[in-house]
Amino acid sequence: MKSLTLLITLFISLQLHAQSSIDYRRSMTLEANSIKTIISNYGVIAQPRNSGPSLSWMHNPNQYAGDMSIFVGVELPLKDYTNNGIIDTIHSVIISPVNRPGGGEFGNGKFWGFEPVDGYFNSDNPGFAIGSDNSTWPTNWPDHPEWGDNVWYGLYGPNTFVGDEESFFVIDDANDEEFFVNYGFLPDSNNIDVKGHGIKTFVRYVQLNDPMFKDVLFKIYDIKNESIYDYTKVVFGSLTGTYIGGDGDEWNDDATLFFPREKFAYSYDFNNDIRNSANPYWVGEIGKFGEAIISSPNNSGIASFDYFVPSGDILMSNDEEMWQRVEPGSYSFPSSVLWDADSIPYNTRGEDGDYLFGSGYFDLSSGETKRIVSVVTFGQDRFDVLQKIKLSEVLYNNNFDILSLSDHIELTSLNYHKTLTGIENITWSGTDSLNKVEIWFSPDLGNTWSAVERDIPNNGNHSLNTEQLEDCAFGLLRIFIKNNSGELYGYSDSHPFMINNSVNGKPFIKILNEEFSFSDSIRSVNGNEFEIEYFAGDPDDAQLDVDIFYKNGKYSNWIFSQSFSTDSDTSVQTTLINLDILPNSDELKLRFVINDGVNNYVYESALVKKHTDREYVSGDNINYSNNTDAFIKIISVDPDQFTDHEYIVTFNDTLSNLNKVFSVYDNTLNEYKVVDGYLPSIGESQIFDGLAIYVEDFPTEVDTIRSGWNIDRAENLDFEMGLFTSPSVNGYPRPFDYMITFSDSYNDSSNNLSSLFGLSVPAKHNLNFKIFESKSESTERIQFAFSEVGDFRRDTLSYFDNIFMSNSSGTQTSWRLVFTGDSSSYVPRGGDSLMLFTKKGLSVYDTLRIFNLPTSIDDGELNVNSYNLFQNYPNPFNPVTTISYSIPKRSKVSLKLFDILGRVVSELKNEIQNEGTYKVEFNASHLASGVYFYQLKAEDFISVKKMILLK
Repeated sequence: MKSLTLLITLFISLQLHAQSSIDYRRSMTLEANSIKTIISNYGVIAQPRNSGPSLSWMHNPNQYAGDMSIFVGVELPLKDYTNNGIIDTIHSVIISPVNRPGGGEFGNGKFWGFEPVDGYFNSDNPGFAIGSDNSTWPTNWPDHPEWGDNVWYGLYGPNTFVGDEESFFVIDDANDEEFFVNYGFLPDSNNIDVKGHGIKTFVRYVQLNDPMFKDVLFKIYDIKNESIYDYTKVVFGSLTGTYIGGDGDEWNDDATLFFPREKFAYSYDFNNDIRNSANPYWVGEIGKFGEAIISSPNNSGIASFDYFVPSGDILMSNDEEMWQRVEPGSYSFPSSVLWDADSIPYNTRGEDGDYLFGSGYFDLSSGETKRIVSVVTFGQDRFDVLQKIKLSEVLYNNNFDILSLSDHIELTSLNYHKTLTGIENITWSGTDSLNKVEIWFSPDLGNTWSAVERDIPNNGNHSLNTEQLEDCAFGLLRIFIKNNSGELYGYSDSHPFMINNSVNGKPFIKILNEEFSFSDSIRSVNGNEFEIEYFAGDPDDAQLDVDIFYKNGKYSNWIFSQSFSTDSDTSVQTTLINLDILPNSDELKLRFVINDGVNNYVYESALVKKHTDREYVSGDNINYSNNTDAFIKIISVDPDQFTDHEYIVTFNDTLSNLNKVFSVYDNTLNEYKVVDGYLPSIGESQIFDGLAIYVEDFPTEVDTIRSGWNIDRAENLDFEMGLFTSPSVNGYPRPFDYMITFSDSYNDSSNNLSSLFGLSVPAKHNLNFKIFESKSESTERIQFAFSEVGDFRRDTLSYFDNIFMSNSSGTQTSWRLVFTGDSSSYVPRGGDSLMLFTKKGLSVYDTLRIFNLPTSIDDGELNVNSYNLFQNYPNPFNPVTTISYSIPKRSKVSLKLFDILGRVVSELKNEIQNEGTYKVEFNASHLASGVYFYQLKAEDFISVKKMILLK
C-alpha cells in the first residue's frame, strides 16, 4: 500500500512538472488575418525558414522579418558565487533557439535557453495547440487537471476564446545549465534534475480578422517564477531581424526607427522598392511594420532600444552584454539615424540592421506570474502603424471585446459634417473624471494623424484652435481615454468635418470601392466602364477637377488616362470611369489627382486586376523585323484615336534592373510618342494613339533541349551555358544561336579581351576551334576568351575549361560556357561541332512598324450592313462628345437627346440620309451635369444609350 501511494505521488508530480526538451519543438503557420507567418513553440516567429511565410503581410511572398524571438533576463540573488569573499552581482539572459547571426548557445549537448514544455499539445498532431482545432489540444492540461478533458486553455479561463485564432504553448529554461556549470546555481536546491532559473513562460499569439485589427498580431507572455527565490530584477526582451523583401539581398536597405514619445519601433524598406531580381514573387505595395509593448508590470512600454548594424553585431550567448543592451533608459542607434528640429528621428540610408528592445525591470517573487503584451502592426505609413498600436492597446484593455471599445468615452460634439473656424469647443462624455485623455487630428479622413493634446484632464471639453490645424474638407478627431496608470482603454471618433480659415486649404478625394482598397487579395474590375464611389471636397467650395493616371506595373511611370469634374460635397458621389482606355493588367494601379485651381491632393488605389475584351490589329498593318520567340501583338484599344501615321516600335532589354522597356516613334510627325515605357512580361503596355502592345515575354536564356554536340557520344564533354557576371562585368544575353566548329589543326586562337576584363583577362591561346554567331539573316565569327583551370591538355578543350563569348568586335561580354567531364572525355576534333541555341526574349534587336491603320470613319462611308448606334466618346464628357451611328440604306433618321424625366432637350438630326456611317459632335455647355439618354430612330430601328455630363 505504501509503494502504491509513492507511485501515485510520483505520477502526480510528473504531471505537475512536465518536462521541456528540444524533442518537443514544433512549428505551424498562423494566417487568420492579413499577417501570415510561420511560428514555433520555442519562442521564435518567422522560423524555421522555408517552412512557411516569414512574417508576411497581405501575401505570403511579401516577407518582412527573418526572425523574431524573446529573451528574459534575471539578476540572480546576491551572494558570493565565486567563493572569494565578495558578493557577486550576476545576470543571466535566457534566450530562445533562434537561427540568426550571433544566436545560439549550447553546452553538454543541450541548448542553453528556452525549450518547449511537453503536455501542452497533442503529441499525435504535427503542430501545437490552436484554439480553432481541438485535435491540437492535449487531453488535459498539466497545470489544470481540474478543468477536465477537451478544454481550451483560455486567456481568461477554461474555454474562453479571444480573437479569430490563437495559438498557445509553454517554454521554460530547465535545460539551461550555464549557471549550474559555472556557479552551481539551481532554481530549487531540492530538485537537482531541473536546471536554469525556474522561469516558465506561457505564450499566446492572437489574431483578429476584424477590419480594425486585421493587420495586428498580439503576443502575450505570462512569465512565471517557479524557483524558490524572489527575483528583484527581471527584464523581458524581444529581438527582431528585419528581412523586408525576403530572400536575395533586399535586407541590405532595411531601415528602423524608434519613436520615444510614443514608444514604438518602426521598420520599412528605405527606397520603397523590392527588386524583381531579389524577390520576383513580391505582390503589390510595400508596407511598414511596427512593434510596441502595450502592457507590462511597470507600464513603461518599451524602456530600452538597441538598433545595431550589421545584423551580426550581437552575441546572444554573452549574458552580461545582452543585459546591458536592455538596461532601462538605454537607447542606441547607428550613425544613419538622425533627429530633426522637432526631435523626430529619420534615416539617412538603409542598411543590414536589426533591433532589440526591453520592458524595463520588474520583480518576480517565487510562485508569481507577470504579463507582458506586445503587438506587431502593419500599415501604409507610421501614422497608420501607430494608430493601430493604440487601438490594439484599447482592445486588450477591454479583454478583446470589440463592442465595448467606445463605451468609455464618446465625442458629443462634431457629430455631423460641420464647418469649423477659429476656436471650436469640443465636448465629450467619459467615465472616471480623474483620468486623462489624448486628442488626435486627421486632415484626410484618417490617412494621416497628428497629436493635438497628449495628456489633458478628462473634464469633458476642450477649446480646439482650428487655426493651428490644416484647413481640410474631411477632417477627423479621435479621442483616447487612459486610466491613472496611463493605459488606453477607450476611444471615440468624430464625424467628418471641414476646417475653413483664411488660408486656401487642399482639396480631398478618397475612393470608397473595395476593389481599390488595400487588402490581402487583389480584386478585379472588368468590362468597359466602372462606377466609382468617392468622397470629394474643398474647404473653399471650389470647382474640382480630377485627373486619373495609371501604372501597369511596379516600374511603370504614371500615365495620364482621363479626367472628370466634381462638386465639393459631404455625401458620397459617383461617376463612371472608362475601363476601355486603361491597359489590361494584373498589376494596375490608379492615381486620382484632385485640383481646385491652386492646390491638389493625391489618392492612390491598391493594385487591381483589370480586363476588357480586346481585338488585335490586323497583321496587314504591322511589319515585324523581329528576332524574338516571344508572343507579341498590337492591340486595338480605341479605334477612334487611330491615325494614319507610321510608327516604329523598338525595345530595350539592357537596363540594369532587368526590366524591359519600349519606345514608339511617330515617323509622320518625327517625334516620340513613348520613350522607355514599361513593358510587362505578360500583358498590355501603356496606351498610345488608341493602341497598345500585348506581349508574352521571357528573359533570353539557353535552350537546353535543342543545344548539344552534332555527334552524340557518351564520352562527350558536358557543358553548362549561362550569362557571365562578375563584380565588375555584367554580361548581356545576346539573343542568337551559336556554333563552335573544330578542326584537326591548331591554327585558330582565342582573343585578348582586355578592354572587357581589364587586368584579369585570360591569356590568348592557340586552339582548334572558332565560334560563329547566327542571326536571322547572317552568320559571323565572334571573339571569345578561353580560360583553363587546370594543366590537363593545355590549349585543348577539356573538362573545367571556360569560354567567355563576346561579339564580333569584342566589345560586349555575353555568355559563359563551363565544360565538365574527366580525363577520359572525348577531345573534339575536325568534323565536331557544338550547337548552342537560345530562347529569345524581346530585345534591342526587335522592331515593329505599324502603318495604314483604319482611321476615324468619314460621314457617308459605304458598305454598312446593319443599323448601329455606338457609345458616345468620351463618356463621361465635359462639355463636348461625339455620337456615331450607321444605317445600311437610305432612311429617315431622327437623333434626339432626353433628360432623365424623358423630356427632349436637343434634336441633333431629323432628315433623310444615305447608307453610311455618321458622326455628330454634340456640345452640352448649355446643359447641367447629369445623366442623359440619346435615341436613334431610322425606319423600324430604335436604339437608346446613356451618356453622362460632368462639369
